[in-house]
Amino acid sequence: MNHTKIYSLSLLLLLISFGSFAQKEKEVFISASWSTAVPMGAMTDYVKVATGRGFQIDISQSITENIFYGGNMGWQMFYEEGMAMHTIENVTATALQRNTINAIQLMGFSRFYFVTSATKIKAYLNMEIGATFIANESKFWKYIAQEMEWHFALSPGVGIDIPASENLGINIYMKFPNSFKSNGSDHYMWINTGIGMYFKIPNS
Repeated sequence: MNHTKIYSLSLLLLLISFGSFAQKEKEVFISASWSTAVPMGAMTDYVKVATGRGFQIDISQSITENIFYGGNMGWQMFYEEGMAMHTIENVTATALQRNTINAIQLMGFSRFYFVTSATKIKAYLNMEIGATFIANESKFWKYIAQEMEWHFALSPGVGIDIPASENLGINIYMKFPNSFKSNGSDHYMWINTGIGMYFKIPNS
């Protein structure tokens, strides 16, 4: 799937997600969260350490009491440095190597809440689909290798909403972002956890 198709799909999903949020009968939520991540699979060829450099902003709207849909934008940055040895142009050198991966996600999602009368805390299952822009850069000595690609992405997840008042609450989640191979690049995946605040827009 080329860059234009991935970008168009991502944009379409977000427009569909945001398009009807003005309806008064529906519940609309906006949330912002800080996120951490642990790289998995082929991604550990570049970085192996966990990161706390990330955030996510999303907006969602109810279809029924249990089912919501929406869209989000997230950023996660992975970084690792250490001494490395490489042979380049018949020269073997040992120097500091810095690997940096920036991932920007544009996703649409559907969410199913397990609503019970026993507790105000609401658990949910979440599935996101969209696109991720991956910027992967490795610096070694005087050499820089870069890869910048759009990837088709899927991200299943779980979470809980903990209300603090009628319109405010805490959101905690865990998800598994997958950015699939694109134009010969790797399949990037990581485990993502986050905590943040949500705000319910009052019905007018």
